[in-house]
Amino acid sequence: MRTSLIFLLIFIFSIGISTAQSKHLKVILEQLQINESDCMMELVKESSIPFDKEKSLIFIPKTTYKDESSFNCDVYLILFETKTGKILQQFYKSNALWSDAIHCDEVLFDFAPYKLDVKTRAFGLRLKFSNESIPNPYRIEYLSLFVLQKDSLIQVLKGFPVFEFSGEYDTQCTGKFIEEKKILIIDNLKTNSYSDIIVKRTITNTTTFDVNGDCKEKNSVNLSTSRLKFLNGTYPFK
Repeated sequence: MRTSLIFLLIFIFSIGISTAQSKHLKVILEQLQINESDCMMELVKESSIPFDKEKSLIFIPKTTYKDESSFNCDVYLILFETKTGKILQQFYKSNALWSDAIHCDEVLFDFAPYKLDVKTRAFGLRLKFSNESIPNPYRIEYLSLFVLQKDSLIQVLKGFPVFEFSGEYDTQCTGKFIEEKKILIIDNLKTNSYSDIIVKRTITNTTTFDVNGDCKEKNSVNLSTSRLKFLNGTYPFK
């Protein structure tokens, strides 16, 4: 049985251009009747679709609240004609993006071959968050998958954490850290017409400690596997 192995942290499939390079932002905002000043411009991301060059995507966060240290945004994910900028489909979610002590660092499109059935190829949207703490570092990355169904963008995997790192550190040597990475495998087995997704999880626990002035490190690795099935229009997970 052949499976498609997708390494979720390989950047070759993660594509996007910055706001400054966006060719279509202005015309998209005009159609949405949104002012550029209302957008979190540093997180706007645009990309053509490698497997359908006539279409492109743009991610637009519209600010609903902002102060010196935090913000909330409504999110627009737009599919549009590459040549004209005409909106074809859109996904909208209110207050879907936030930043406070844990802030959003980066938005990326993911065009790895997420083949859910013979005719359906999903694309991914990744959101990366982190804090700025040295003694208590924290990073997390979420992946959502979208498909085009009946002229609508449908979110079939909603904010699945594919990477997480946290720890406690004395800023000199002594510390305890945990890192969790996940690999997705698109399986041949199907549930409700869409392929199951096998999740291979690697959890690495790291302890650092001082031995006579030298900082040493000890690692332990745990592996596990789980399966996501397509139920009631999404891939639910705990």
